[in-house]
Order: sequence, then C-alpha cells, then structure tokens
Amino acid sequence: MLIRFSIIAGATLLWSGLMATGTPAFAQDAVFTLEGDVTLKSDYDFRGISRSDKNIALQGGVDLVHNSGLYLGVFASTIDDPFGHDVEFESHIGYGTSSGAYDLDFRLNWDSFHGNGDSSGYLEFQGSVSRDFGLAYITGGLSFTPDDREFGDGRSVYFFGEADMPLPLPNLPPVSVAFHLGHENFEGGFAKWDWSAAVFAEVVDFEVGLGYYDTNLNNFRGADARVIFSIRKYF
Repeated sequence: MLIRFSIIAGATLLWSGLMATGTPAFAQDAVFTLEGDVTLKSDYDFRGISRSDKNIALQGGVDLVHNSGLYLGVFASTIDDPFGHDVEFESHIGYGTSSGAYDLDFRLNWDSFHGNGDSSGYLEFQGSVSRDFGLAYITGGLSFTPDDREFGDGRSVYFFGEADMPLPLPNLPPVSVAFHLGHENFEGGFAKWDWSAAVFAEVVDFEVGLGYYDTNLNNFRGADARVIFSIRKYF
C-alpha cells in the first residue's frame, strides 16, 4: 500500500521537475498546473463519521493537472481510527471535462491507513456531474468500492448531492454556503445517511470554514452531530 503511494508521489514529483525545466519535447506542447493546499481542522469528517476521533487533524494535498483534463494527485491526513491507525494516504488519478453546460469528473482512488504496526486500504471509483445554475453550483455523483470500505463486508456504494452557493455580501470578503447530502450502502447490511451545511469565507489569503455535520446513526463512534472549524491555505 505504501509502495503504491510512493509510486504515485514519485511520479508527481518527477512531473513537477519536468514542468519546471520546460525542456522535454512533450512539455512544449502540454500545459501543466500544480495545485495544492494545507488544511487544519478541528475534526476530520468523512461522509458523516469522524476519522480523527473528534480531534484536530492536519491535512495536505497536491495535484498535477494537464490541460487535457487529466490529473494525478496525493493527499495525506492525520487520523485516529478504531484500528489504531494514525496516518491516511490517498493517491488518485482522474479526468475532468465539460459537455455543454455540465462538468464531468471521473477518478480512481487508493486510500490507505497506517499505524500501530498495521496497514490497510481500499480501491474506490468515483464519478460526478455538476452544473452552474447561477444561484448555486449543483453536483451529483456516486462512489463505488469493490471490497470492504472500513465498515461491513463486500462492496459499498455512496450516492451524494451537493450545492455550493456564493453569498453576495457587499463590503465583505467572498463568502459561500455549501450543503451536502449522502447515502452509503454496504453489502454486509450496514447503511447510513449523512448531511452537512457549512459557511466558507476568504480571510487574508486563507479559506476559513465553519460547518454542521451529522448522520442518522445512533450509538456509533464519531457519527453524532458536530460543529467543525477549518482553515485552509491554497497554493
């Protein structure tokens, strides 16, 4: 699992070096963009369940994006899960494009967890379609995991819908409100709903967020209602 992450991370660094030199023949005809961010959160919520046991999480990610729509990236976060893992790594490759008024995105993720002398991970396929309706940018999508995503046994399917609405507030920094609703079903019989509503604002080159996150699960570790604060720096 770490080997897969290392391969993707190494490829990303190699591409970054090639982009910086500008000498390879293929780079003369291709345009690459390197995008990344560093985030500090009061809790790491993933689909309604805390992966940091309601503790502070430090996260970072970087993506190398080609002008064709292809992209390659990595993500890392501190975690504290029931299995004793304290670090999560995700490597992904994807493709984003537009068709008329719709934005399409397809990606393949490898998510792995490490710590306490143990490593585990899972593969996931994701797809989404989005459209800007003026008042809100609406996204709908699904994620499919062929085998065992942390809970239950066998495959799982996650459907979600999101709305991102900018708020035109005069004399104030850019502010937006984001809503999320998702449903996940596991082959082993475990299923859940999750939802959230959050406000994000640009403050001195940082994105500051405050949101409410909840699920329909009772007596499940890290799945109760929470308010999460975040601060993110893009580069």
